[in-house]
This record gives sequence, C-alpha cells and structure tokens, in this order.
Amino acid sequence: MSLSAIASLGIIAAARTFPPQRFLSASPPNWAEAITALVSASALIAVVFAGLQVRHVNRQMHREFESMYLTRFWAIMDRRSRAFALTGRPRATDRRVVSDYLDLCEDQLSLRSLGRVTNHTWNFWRVDIRAFRVTGAYAEALKSASLAEYPKVRQLIRDPFFDPLRSNWLRRLWDGL
Repeated sequence: MSLSAIASLGIIAAARTFPPQRFLSASPPNWAEAITALVSASALIAVVFAGLQVRHVNRQMHREFESMYLTRFWAIMDRRSRAFALTGRPRATDRRVVSDYLDLCEDQLSLRSLGRVTNHTWNFWRVDIRAFRVTGAYAEALKSASLAEYPKVRQLIRDPFFDPLRSNWLRRLWDGL
C-alpha cells in the first residue's frame, strides 16, 4: 500500500469519527438546561458575594469595638499623674488608674472570649497586657488583689499564648476574626 493510500485512509477514518454524532443531531438546543445552568451560576456568585458582605460587616463591627476599647485605654492613661507616667511610681490618686487598667484588661479578655476581637488586634493586646503586668504598680495591684479578681489576666500572665477564644479557624474566618 502506498503512502498516499495510507494517508487517505487516515483522513477518511478521521472524517468518520469527527464531528461526533451528538453535534450533528437535528434536534434543537435545550434552552431550559442552558438557562438553568446560567441561573445556578448566578445564584452561586450571589451566595459568595453575600458571604463576603457578612464577613465584611462582622469585621467592621469588630473594629468599632476595638476602637472603643482603645479610646478607653487612652482615657485611663491620660488620668495618670505626670510623675506616674514618667517614673512608673504611682501617687495615691493613681491607684484608681491602676485598678481601672486591670479592669480594662479583664474586659478585653472577656471580649476576646466572646469573639469580638480580631486575631490581629488580640496579638497586640496580649503582648501589651503582659508588658504592663511587669510594671511595678500594676504587678503590685494584681498581687494584692484577691485571686477571684482578674482571673483571665492571671491566666494570660501564666501562659503567654493564652487565647480565651475557643473556636476553630473556619469559624474565625467566617466571623471576620
């Protein structure tokens, strides 16, 4: 058999298998299936978009809470006497500032346990709370307080990686944390 005969057989064989019969059918296209597929894809896109919006709203809510606590922190720090701010040794009037700061720390830990503080902010707060506890006046106030007071602050001091939030990574992602 010659080369041209073999080539022509190959062309004929290819012509028999292409295009497939389903493309050559005389029936009209099924528009209902096409519309259903289009509506399903649109619904999927809408669900993903709605999920992203919920996550964004949750994140915005967290930022508002965090901002409120940052404002509270600076209000407490602004009440310190000048001597306490500069030297770290409180006057009698500064005892209330120390107590208010420890209350703020306990509140921050409680907010974290409720899922109202983002991971990013929690990492800052955790380090700051631990840094303040070594400052003389705050350490003394914590030591002199009853064990029932500031339980979460005490646990954070014992464990530097303590996180009062008990949820998995998927839930944290959904909540915008």
